Amino acid sequence: MGNRATDALSEYRQVNVNGTLSLAEQAAKLGVRRFVFLSSIKVNGEETTIGTPYTEADMPKPIDAYGQSKYEAEVGLHAIAAKTGIELIIMRPTMIYGPNVKGNFARLLRLISLGVPLPFKSVNNRRSMISMKNCIDLIISAALHERSAGKTFLMSDGEDLSTPDLLTRISLVMQVKPRLFSFPPKLISLSAELFNQREISQRLIGSLQVDIGRARQDLNWTPIQSVNEGLSLTVKSLR
Repeated sequence: MGNRATDALSEYRQVNVNGTLSLAEQAAKLGVRRFVFLSSIKVNGEETTIGTPYTEADMPKPIDAYGQSKYEAEVGLHAIAAKTGIELIIMRPTMIYGPNVKGNFARLLRLISLGVPLPFKSVNNRRSMISMKNCIDLIISAALHERSAGKTFLMSDGEDLSTPDLLTRISLVMQVKPRLFSFPPKLISLSAELFNQREISQRLIGSLQVDIGRARQDLNWTPIQSVNEGLSLTVKSLR
């Protein structure tokens, strides 16, 4: 919402909670057997330590208004499912990228294509992402699989990248020289705080990993697209 809303949580609730629950109630009345809800990894939280990924068993810890609204929707959907018998499936994706991606990911692509030096060479983090193709495939798998009813699934490509690795891979796809230099991550974070850009800084410096073991085991799902393939298609769409 571009930080323009005076009450962000109230605004998000209008669609993410009220709209979702209204749709689920109508679906149940019409005899829909399954309801698949695309939630967000923000329900789990905003950051992990390297090697300790989020799992479906973790207690929800949403931080911002968006994550809180998605969590409230999940709680409401569980109540509707218990009351009506509709089969609920909750999907929590990490950052989704792919052709015609918008937002900060698109801005990052443009900076790399312009050869702008970026201060992330010394960042040591790990982040999970999911390509649009893998995201759609996993949603379909969960919607159709007999063992998915009543479950929550975390979503990613199954390969976690550091920020320097991500930027280098994008540069190689673009056929430009990676222009990364070292700068203390703590100073990057401090600078971001001064300019009210903490969230962007956290995504570039912090770690957020998820474990997709449940999707692999319960749905027999394997990502159908590699990270490199997904990045290649994303870059081509920008051009």
